[in-house]
Amino acid sequence: MTAWWASVWSRSRNPRPAAKFVEYMVGQEAGELWTDQGGQIPVRQSVWRQPRFRDPRFAAMGTVIDGLLQDGIIIPTTCNMTRFDSDLVALAAGQ
Repeated sequence: MTAWWASVWSRSRNPRPAAKFVEYMVGQEAGELWTDQGGQIPVRQSVWRQPRFRDPRFAAMGTVIDGLLQDGIIIPTTCNMTRFDSDLVALAAGQ
């Protein structure tokens, strides 16, 4: 799918509890919570395969996931950053 990362700082005062937290956050249970309650695209395919995510309220998420699996990236079509940047520069210049 897609992914985010988490790590434990090498100078952490509590590396073992921090590692346990990271382990939980990238695990199945947290992934299901992030997807179900947080509306986040899961980083684990095993999460997405759960039957509850076939519910129609997750249909839009399924469309995004299909695009990621097909193309590896999704480029926003409604957010034209070039236009945004030029408008911002014009605004800053008082135009």
